[in-house]
Amino acid sequence: MDSTTTVSGSMVTTTINSLKVFSYGFLIDTMYVIWIKSVESGNVWLAGVASVLLALPSLLGFLEITENKRMMAPYLLGLFCGTIFGISYLA
Repeated sequence: MDSTTTVSGSMVTTTINSLKVFSYGFLIDTMYVIWIKSVESGNVWLAGVASVLLALPSLLGFLEITENKRMMAPYLLGLFCGTIFGISYLA
């Protein structure tokens, strides 16, 4: 394998990991908006499910960032975009 193949493969892996971490952040804030709305309306079951679905990507994102500090930027960008989406379309 030559060096260009290795660099190209590494860039693909980094891009996939960045998208994965972005989606964790996006899901966190989207689920947070759903959780707030369900608590506000008194829907206990939906609030419970939303809290579990909120915790899972939070834990996975934490593990990814602990392993690779460069994943903080896509994670934070995902949180930002998830907030905008959640408030714009779900609230």
